[in-house]
Amino acid sequence: MAHNTLSDRFHQNIIMHPKDAGKRIDIAINEQLEQFSRTQLQKWLKEGSITVNGQAIKPKYIVLGDEEVEINVELLSTNEWVAQDIKLNVIYEDDDIVVIDKPVDMVVHPGAGNAIGTVSNALLHHYKNQDKLPRAGIVHRLDKDTSGLMVAAKSSIAYHNLVQQLAERKVSRKYLAIVEGEIYEQGTINQPIGRDPNNRTKMAINHKGKEAITHYTPIEVYDGFTLIECQLETGRTHQIRVHMKSIKHPLVGDQTYNKSSTKLEKLAITGLTRQALHAHRLSFIHPTTTKMVKFKSKLPEDMLNLKIQLEQTVDMFEEFEENYYDYYEHD
Repeated sequence: MAHNTLSDRFHQNIIMHPKDAGKRIDIAINEQLEQFSRTQLQKWLKEGSITVNGQAIKPKYIVLGDEEVEINVELLSTNEWVAQDIKLNVIYEDDDIVVIDKPVDMVVHPGAGNAIGTVSNALLHHYKNQDKLPRAGIVHRLDKDTSGLMVAAKSSIAYHNLVQQLAERKVSRKYLAIVEGEIYEQGTINQPIGRDPNNRTKMAINHKGKEAITHYTPIEVYDGFTLIECQLETGRTHQIRVHMKSIKHPLVGDQTYNKSSTKLEKLAITGLTRQALHAHRLSFIHPTTTKMVKFKSKLPEDMLNLKIQLEQTVDMFEEFEENYYDYYEHD
């Protein structure tokens, strides 16, 4: 196994939204570029590596709106990441990007307690230039127990382009989730998310948190449960899980936000050991061809089995295979 110390220069211009007026500059930048912590942004602002309209400013600068922010920084990782021969389910790849279907129980980045066995470790092994890219080319994350589609960059141009698209909300990410309760109408949840003040390991609706927007649409309704599709406008930590809990429709199997539920047990339904959440559609503008590319992933076995069991709780339920795959084949 080879060791890689990740290093690269990150150079990008972003425009402050008028709605950011009144916010501290470090907070406003962090909301567009979530991969950087506020502490890191403050350090770069103090160093002058981040400028506003060509001028060095302090982290406490208050945004007016429409300012041009230039970030030109050296990214260094103090931790060594291991290149590991781990098989990836590659949906698509070319010289600039790779799209993978992440399995359940796989962490995206190395961290405390997860130095190996991650998506990043695998990318470093399979693609020789990943050690030259920030965070091994990964531009967005999925929770350990969330399955589905992710894109990683294989070139510097692709990395910066994808980060920019995410900041401008041009990347479409859609998820399938199974939630408790019956939902018959589509809706939008627009509630800020931040750390839970009572438990720093969890997220919660927090009006001092970051803007978070989730659109949801019911696909199939069962007896006490619903299959929904969620589309993210923002990508906050645990966003779908926190938002759906906030409207009293928590995700089935969520051991963090719905741990005390016994609804499945009462129906004698078993087999799901994680939150019922799968990233099933991903689309964005290809960084080099500039064409829109779309990818999709079918429900993994554990969620599919859960759906089949839930169907059996409904007396007059149309065939799932027909309904789901008819929906699946159409945008």
